[in-house]
Amino acid sequence: MPPSPPQTSLRLLRRPFAGRRRARRSRRLRLHPDRKRRSERETLLTKVAAAAVAQLHRASEAHERLVSENGEIKTLAARARADLENLRRRAAREKEDAAKFAIQEFVESLLPVLDSFDHALASTETGADPEALIGGIKAIRQQFDKALQTHGVDKVEARLRPFDPRLHEAMCVEKSEDHPGNTVIDVVQNGYLLNGRLLRAARVRISQKP
Repeated sequence: MPPSPPQTSLRLLRRPFAGRRRARRSRRLRLHPDRKRRSERETLLTKVAAAAVAQLHRASEAHERLVSENGEIKTLAARARADLENLRRRAAREKEDAAKFAIQEFVESLLPVLDSFDHALASTETGADPEALIGGIKAIRQQFDKALQTHGVDKVEARLRPFDPRLHEAMCVEKSEDHPGNTVIDVVQNGYLLNGRLLRAARVRISQKP
């Protein structure tokens, strides 16, 4: 087997061939300059396509995330609407109940008065003493007034007081030497206040100096 040539000799042998290859490449580029431009365009298009694919991938991920978030928002909105509708129905029901039973406490305070009336009526059938019956009726009236006062209902004070057009309604004027002018000398119909607000004015007769 013959000995292999030294490496230096091989490099020296390749140099002429390498030079010829570079020359041929330069010649092709001089003869066909569009090949270089086409290669550059292909490289640029490859980069653009890769960037577009990456952008499309990111857009797809963003779209999936938005779809998921949109579904969650719709679920929360539906739940909020249901809660709001339940709250509206409950408020309407409570308002209706409040209107129906607003006077429940007041009526309960009047039930003992009705019981007293029933007892008084029953006593008339057994021949009760008239004076005792009158005393019972007066007690019932006091019981009724107390029930009214418990709920802020007060009688308008009128008798022997100066006439007040905000609280009194003059039914007639009578000349009187026993009372100062413009004084309530008699109450035809009692008036009432509810927590300081006038429910009904007292109908009165007032005096006038002769």
